[in-house]
Order: sequence, then C-alpha cells, then structure tokens
Amino acid sequence: MSRSRDIAAMLSVTEVTNTGNEALLFGEAGLDSTQVTTIASASGLTVYSTLDSLPTTSLSVGDQAYVSGNNRMYISNGSGWYNVALINATPSLTLSPSGVIGLSSAGVAQTVTVTAVDSDNADASLVLSVESGGDFFKLATLSQDSSVFTITPRSEDSATALGFDGSATLTFKASDGVAFGTGTNTFTLAFSSIVDSSADTMIGVKATGNALANTNRITYLNASQAETAVTETGTIDAGSFSPYKDESKGYCISTSVDNYAIDTEASFAFTGDFTYETWIRTTQTTEGIFFCNYPTGNSLFNAFKYVSGRINIAFTTGTVDVAQTTGQQINDGEWHWVVIDRYNNNVKIYVDGVDVKSQAFSENSTSLGTWVIGQHGNYTAGYLQAFADYFGMRAVNGASVYSNAASLTIPTEAPGIHSSGTTEVLMGTGQSYIDNFSTSQTAIPHPIYPGSGTVYEGKFTKPETPFDGEPWTATKHGGSMYFPNSNTNGSSNNYITLPSSTDFNLDGAFSVEFWYHPTDRNPVIKVLIETSSDSYTQLGYDTPGSGGRDWYFYRGADRIASNGENLFPGAWHHVVLCRDGSNNMALFVNGKRQGSAVSYSDTINWSGAKIHKSASGTGYASENFTADMRWIKGSTAYDPTQATITVPTQALTHVTNTVLLMNNTSDFAIYSNTGNATLVTAGTAQTDTSIRKFTTSSSMKFDGNSDYIKWYQPGGLGGGDFTVEMWIYILTGGPVNQTFWSCNRATNVGFNMGINSQKKLSIYATSPSTPIVGTTAFSYDTWYHVALVRHNGTITFYENGTAYADDWATTNDFTGETFCLGETVNNSPGSSYMAANMGEYWNGYIQDFRFVKSAVYTGNFTAPTAELGIGIGT
Repeated sequence: MSRSRDIAAMLSVTEVTNTGNEALLFGEAGLDSTQVTTIASASGLTVYSTLDSLPTTSLSVGDQAYVSGNNRMYISNGSGWYNVALINATPSLTLSPSGVIGLSSAGVAQTVTVTAVDSDNADASLVLSVESGGDFFKLATLSQDSSVFTITPRSEDSATALGFDGSATLTFKASDGVAFGTGTNTFTLAFSSIVDSSADTMIGVKATGNALANTNRITYLNASQAETAVTETGTIDAGSFSPYKDESKGYCISTSVDNYAIDTEASFAFTGDFTYETWIRTTQTTEGIFFCNYPTGNSLFNAFKYVSGRINIAFTTGTVDVAQTTGQQINDGEWHWVVIDRYNNNVKIYVDGVDVKSQAFSENSTSLGTWVIGQHGNYTAGYLQAFADYFGMRAVNGASVYSNAASLTIPTEAPGIHSSGTTEVLMGTGQSYIDNFSTSQTAIPHPIYPGSGTVYEGKFTKPETPFDGEPWTATKHGGSMYFPNSNTNGSSNNYITLPSSTDFNLDGAFSVEFWYHPTDRNPVIKVLIETSSDSYTQLGYDTPGSGGRDWYFYRGADRIASNGENLFPGAWHHVVLCRDGSNNMALFVNGKRQGSAVSYSDTINWSGAKIHKSASGTGYASENFTADMRWIKGSTAYDPTQATITVPTQALTHVTNTVLLMNNTSDFAIYSNTGNATLVTAGTAQTDTSIRKFTTSSSMKFDGNSDYIKWYQPGGLGGGDFTVEMWIYILTGGPVNQTFWSCNRATNVGFNMGINSQKKLSIYATSPSTPIVGTTAFSYDTWYHVALVRHNGTITFYENGTAYADDWATTNDFTGETFCLGETVNNSPGSSYMAANMGEYWNGYIQDFRFVKSAVYTGNFTAPTAELGIGIGT
C-alpha cells in the first residue's frame, strides 16, 4: 500500500474516498494540513475551527474530529478528546544576509533579518528563535527585536580573554508549535594589529572632494575670520603633515643616516645603582654604539652598544665588561625595549622585558664629557655609529628603577622623571620636536655634523614610535604647507607675501608664531620672515657659530641673537617672537627663550613682508614645511619675561586680536590620514568621485602624461617586514610602461611597481632588474586590490588577495624616502625628495593606499570589502 493509503487509513478514510487522489504529503516536509481539512470534510469527518469548539457531551468511544485552528486531529475515549499526531509541513525561512559573515573588528553591529513562512497557515504566528554553536558568546553578543537579530562583536581584549577561536555559528529557527524551519549562518571575527593609529602604520593616503588638488589651496583668516589677500608665489602645497600628530605618540629621533649623532649635553658618571632604558629599532649587523661618552683625544670611553644585535656594556676603558650572549637580538628592524639595570652591584640586561643577562658588576663609569646618542663620542664621521631609531630614552643615576626584577612589564608610554635618584637624561616624550635630553640643562642638544663642507642628510625625527596613538583628525591636528625651494643658498621661487596692511605694523604688544620643519641638507642662513623696508627687518636662523648668533631677530642690527641653539634639519621647531605691553620682547624656540628678554619699543613694520624668501632677493630660503602660523596684534599669547613657555599640542584657533591665521585644517584634498606627510600633487593629479572603489572617500585620478603625487616617507620601507597596498584601476592609453607606486629606484634603495607593455604586473629594481613579473594581464576599467608584502625576507605580490607564484627573496634595507603614486622616482639619496622622474606615468585611478611596517598578509586573503582606515575629520 502506498504512503497515501497509510495516511488515509490513519484518518479512517479509504483511498476510494480520496476521489481527487490529492497528495497527502507536502513535498518532503510533511503533510499539508489544508489538504487534510479538504479530505476530512469529504469523508464525513467533523471539522471544528477551534479547540474550544469540540463538543464535551454525548461522546462515544472512537468519535473523531479535526480542528483547523491548530491543525490537529482528535479522537475520543467517550469522556474526552485525545490528540492524534499528523504530519505537519515545516515552516520555511530565509536569512538576510546569509552564508559566512565577517564581523567588524571595530565593534560595528551586524543585523540578520529572518523571514519565515508557514505553508499550513499563512496567518499563523510563528515563533522565531536562535541557537548558537562554536562558542558564539566568545566572539559576540546577541539580541533580538522581532525578526531582526543584532550581533555585536566583542572587543579584542574581551574576545581574547574568553578564548575565541575566530568563528562560530548561529542556527535561526521558525516554529509553528510543531515543526521547526532552520537556517544557519557562520560568523567570523578577526583582529588585526594594524590600525590607522598603530605603531606600524606609516601612512594611509586618502582623498576627498572632486577635481581637487593640493597646490595653492591654503586659506588665511584675517581679524574678521574672513579669507584675506595673502599672496602665494610659485607652488605651495597643503597637506596633513602635522607637528601635532600626535602628542600621545610623538616622534622618535634617528641616527640612521651616515655621520649623524646627537649630543645630549649631559655630563655625568654612572655610579652605584642606575638604570638606562630606551626603545630602539635597527637592522645593523655590525657593531654600533648607541650611548657613549668620550672626550676628544682620549682613548678611554664608556658605552652601551650592540654587536650582532646583542647588548654590551663597556665602562672606563671601552673594553666590554658585560655581554649579552643569548636571547632576543634587536637588529631585526622591529622596535625593542632595552633596559640596563644595576641594583646592589648586579647588573641585568632586559630585552622586551625578558632578562637576557645577569652578572655581578660593580664598576662605575667615568665622567669623560657629555653623553652622545648614536655614535662613538670622538665625533669621527661614522665611527662605530649606531644606525638606529630611538624613543623613550631615560638614564637614572643613583637609583635602580626596576630593582633587578625577574621580568619586566613592557610599558605602553614613554617614561618620565624617576621618583628617586637623578634622572640625568630624558628624551622629550610625546612631542614632534627635539626637546632637552639632559634634565639639568636648558639648551637644546646639538646634532653632531661631519666635517665642514659635507652635504648634510639631516632627518633627526620620524613620526614613528613603538606605541599606538590616537587617530589623526583634521580639526585637532591640522596640517602644514610645503615650500619646495632649493636646498642650497639660492633664490626662492616659492614664498608668501603678506598683505600691505597696518595689521602687520606691530607697534605694541604682539606675538608671531609658527612651526618650521626644514628639509635642508645644508645648515646655512635661513630667512623666515623679511621685509625690504624698515632696515630689512627679519626673523631667521644663521649658520651655527656665524657671527655669534643662531636664532635671531634683526632690525638694522641684531635685536635678539642667541648662541648655541641648533636647527635640526628634518625636525619640527616651534618659533615665537613676542612682546608684551611693557615692551619686553623675546624669541622662543621649542618653548625655550633664546637668551634673555630685551626691552624694545620700536614699531616693527612687516606689512608686505616675504615669508621664506629674502626680501633683498639674494636667496636664503629653504625647502621646508610650515604649519599653524598665527599673528596677533595688540596682545600676546605668551609671556616674554618667562624662560619657558608651553608649546601648543593641537591646532591653533582664532583668538582675540588675531590678524592672520593660516588655516591648515581643511585645505588639503589628498592627504595622509596618519598626519605624517604632506602630499605634493603634480600635473593635473586630482581627486575624483565618478570612478572609485568605495564611495566613503574619493579616488585619485592620473592622466598618464604628467600626473603624480609624491611625499617624503622618513626611513623608507626599511630592512624588515612591510606591506604596501592599494586599489588600482587601469584606463586605455598612456605610456608603454606605467608605474602606480615607487620609492627611489636608484642605487637599490627602492624600486617601483607598475605594468609593462603587456599590461602585466612588473616590479623594477636595480638588482635584480625585474624580480617579480606577472603572467596574466590586468583588464581595463576594472578595480584590482594589489599588495606587496615582505615577510621574513621574502617579498610576495598579491592580486585581489591571491599570491603570485613568483616572489623575491631579499633582506635589502630599502632606505629610499621619496614615495610616489603614479610615476617612477629615480633620485638618489642626498638630493631633494622632489627630484626628477622617469616619465612612466599612470593612466587610471588609485584609491586607499596604505604602507605598514609589518606583514599584514602572510598568505592568500580576501581583498578588503570596505575602505581601510579613517576619513578626513573623523
């Protein structure tokens, strides 16, 4: 007998009675109860609409009834009714979205909407529920509002503490009271250590608006906070390179360029208990001295150094006294926290909090002059130089900070002055400028230059530290403007002319302030502000030791001239000239007064003055970045009678008596969302909204014949792991060979990525010339995600998340610091980073560029489905 006969018999209905031969099964899901009602009525079975309608009197054994309200069949024993199970159709449901869902690592909630249908009864009230699998609670929380389920990812700390394994499932159910319809989604959650404000994220390039570039876009606000007629001559670019990015993170100092070291101006001997600590990053395999004092002409010296990446201590004679022989080596291009801690005549060396050397050691160092960072103290060019970056350096004498603990907890911020002993050296923390190193001195430490006449490669700071900081925002951190002048003592073609206005005739209290970041390689005279009238009134910086002045204010004669404060190429300097109502006038650099306050009551006429050009036309300009210039007339923002002032930590605002404020918070269209670069647009490179991968920002458009975007990237790619990634879009036409990204291809300090004549990926370098070449051509008018990753000495190219079979084994330290989108830069170190190009222009679009000093991807991956990082002003 067929299954329909079985079911008919169960209903006390013969197959003959089922004259329509209707199917009693609703597919494979079970019996359709609407069909049961039809069959039951046809066979004489009494049908009731509700359970309450069943009769309660005059019942006989074997009486049968069907209740349509709940799709149940009942049989009587003569005194009551009993339910008889029927085959019930399972509710169906759909999920939106469905499948595998990747949850946001930023904690953004994900919703899933359940749509359920009951074929038995369209008006039925289905009950929706959910069951979890795979320890779902470890990666997210769950809430329900009717048919909408909200999944909120946990934070990295919370998920990690609960031991999440990266994925879990949710099974959604719809029930009609009898059967369940189900649907399952798998949810994944992955946390990346790479975020916009992380220590490893060097830059993210963003764009905003349409058909906009960065050239000559600076606005200047007058006393009424309206734009005023400041004249820009030449090419001046706006960008987000900021002295304020950011105060919680700061900048490191660097001795990674030949023949550079920094004199701390601190002279002392380590005696008794002491602690020296610093964060350090290097790839140097040879011996490098990173902290030393050595008097000229003396064979004795004291030093902390590394040899093959391990720490050594050498006191008094320079002979190694304590040597690390095992444990972590520091020359891998990563940040490492090094601590040398002596307590009760036992010294311990820690690397990243791990005790790697413990030894009885009671010898004291000798006082042999000031301590020098980054080189043997005899100042001989390059002699035992440590090519390294440093942050959070502290030397405490007469007390042990860590008391020889078994292990140390790695800090998350730079140290301060210790509560006991004497903090002899403390690197300026959380600041973009080079602050005092010696806590007993008031002078800025000196760079140690090589012999006279040598072209300097001074880049003393980098916007990089071991610590994650806050994301850059336009309002708080602002930006700067770039003056691409000659880096020799030549004439300036790029400068600003102030309005011819009495606003700039300073006849009482006033303050003029700005940030100045020279990229000059030659420390010659720099004229920052000058007018040809009024006795060539000027503010500037002179060659060290020239005429007994460094920073100076001149009006017919030197009115303020300091001796001993140095200009650091490649570092920010906060400069203030101010006068109070009592005619006390002073010049401050990085918060320190240069010399004494002077009494000066004459009117200073800077109406129509030139900024970054000598008004006499004889040069004295500089390649530099200038930020946050503000002129106040009638009052002063600073007290000239004080020896120090507080250096601002965020973008300046328009205050009472402001007559000019340079606005750098929104002038740039193509910018760094890490706040550490000003991007220079060339040709007609501009933003675009018509063709872009993500609508959350703009793309960058390149015309294939003159367009590119360049910037200075301190330290280049380096010698360790890195990731360069972006989205590219190729148009027809353009040069035979096209470059979408490059860094100083010359002399093997960098290379470029682009497409060859066959539109295949090709990486060009000095040696080998083409280490990676693609096998398939890119298509026109298509977005591709491309990523170049070095991991453990092997460079791999990924197209849309899939690795090319061809890779490049190299541990070369790529020091080229000119990065470029849309063209090949082929300049050598030592030249201006705006140097000549190769004509391999990109014809297409680029969006969402990011450079990270770590391997973000170590295997095939899913290309990003949303824009990386943050947008402008967020």
